Amino acid sequence: MIKKKKSPLIAALLSAFAFPGLGQVYAKCYAKGLIFIVITMILFISIAVPLITIASSYASEMANLESMSPSKFTMPNDGRIKWFSILLTVAWIISIVDAWSCAKRLNKQISISASVDVPPPPGKA
Repeated sequence: MIKKKKSPLIAALLSAFAFPGLGQVYAKCYAKGLIFIVITMILFISIAVPLITIASSYASEMANLESMSPSKFTMPNDGRIKWFSILLTVAWIISIVDAWSCAKRLNKQISISASVDVPPPPGKA
């Protein structure tokens, strides 16, 4: 069976622009891909929930205000959003680099296995 090589560029682009972990799945590193997808989803949710909570509280405040004061609409200093955003960025970058290396490693394994002389099955020689 001939194994098809995978493009490291496509793997990196999938992790960069589609979703972190998809490049690993493309490069047949399924466990790593699943780990990156789960980590990314957890970090997205960890950022989105506080932002949705803040947005809904602002919406209810705006409905009750008669005079809109700009000072009332400042973003609260929520450290969780900042730290989860930093972690998400780091995980995303690691996912891109890892997708590239997964594809390179797969291609190297394919090249090695193709260069090894495999004897034909008995009765087919």
